[in-house]
Formats: sequence, C-alpha cells, structure tokens
Amino acid sequence: MSREIETDYLIVGAGAAGMAFADTIVADSDAELVIVDRRHAPGGHWNDAYPFVRLHQPAMYYGVNSLQLGTDTIDQSGLNGGMYTQAGAPEICAYYDRVMRERLLPSGRVRYLPMAEHVGDGRVVSRLTGDTWEVKARKATVDARYLEPTIPKTTPPPFEVEPGPAVYPSANWPRWPSGPAATSSSAPGRPR
Repeated sequence: MSREIETDYLIVGAGAAGMAFADTIVADSDAELVIVDRRHAPGGHWNDAYPFVRLHQPAMYYGVNSLQLGTDTIDQSGLNGGMYTQAGAPEICAYYDRVMRERLLPSGRVRYLPMAEHVGDGRVVSRLTGDTWEVKARKATVDARYLEPTIPKTTPPPFEVEPGPAVYPSANWPRWPSGPAATSSSAPGRPR
C-alpha cells in the first residue's frame, strides 16, 4: 500500500536533533511536520544505549526548549555528588516520548511515522508492513541523523573474526553460556 503526504518539513530521525528542530518549528510557526524514525520510539540512539551510560552534562541543559529534562537540583552523593543531576537512557527515552505525546502530536501539525525508514527522495517504507509513503516536503527535508553515533552493540565489529571462536560482547558477560570454557581456570576474567 502506498500513500502520499504533503507537509512543510520532513524530519528524518526522532533523536535529539530531530526532536529539537520539531519542537522549535511547532513553537515558532504554523508549519506542518512529518517525523520519520526507524526506531519504535523517539529518543534516537538512547533507545540502544547501554544501561550504564549517562549524559556528560546536567540533564536540564539537554533536550528541547519547551520541556525541561530533569530538575534544577544538586546530587548529594555518589560520583556526581555536588553537581547538577544527570540523566540516563531510560529517563531520556521517557522524556522524548513525553515530548512527542504532550507537545508535538497534540499540536495537530505533526505526523509521526515510527518503525519506518527514509530511503531517499521523500520515500518512506514501514519496517513492519512494507507500506510506503511518498512525502512531499514543501519547504525542506531535514536529515537529523548526521550526528548519530555508532553504538557497538548494534553494529558488527570493525575487525575480522576467525570461524570457530565464540565472541561475546562485554555487555553480554552475565549471559555467557556455561560449559568447559566458561568454568575453566585457564580462562582468566570469565565468570565462574
């Protein structure tokens, strides 16, 4: 099934850059937007981030203009003690979901196409159904993926791996299979 959509801006990517652009356009104009993202929810790479990754800046300085992330408080203890609170992946993903549901979609000027891939020239394909949309942007197509980082757990290793050895990323250590190699004293660093 193929559909045609006409809009002012086609935004490719619902991560930090795409959401900030959309938030600004909705707040400062009457333009219509279509936001396309290949992930199931807004938040970009934060949907794939390792659970221990946190912002390297105060949470209140990250996100979109219309809704503050985090609070204007100082952590009292821990590694971040004495500094403004930071945010981790779950909090950031929940924040961007809230921005979409409470700010962008209620404007009536934003269409959101999650789990869809922009394949070029305004053509968008659903990753779930294969349905396509031809999106005509009257003003511009904004590719907000240009700053997207590479998350190691979602990409193949940048080196050759000989056939035979088992390769387990460090994030999967707790899930290593049991067996002679996993319990051998000759395998330093492996859990027993």
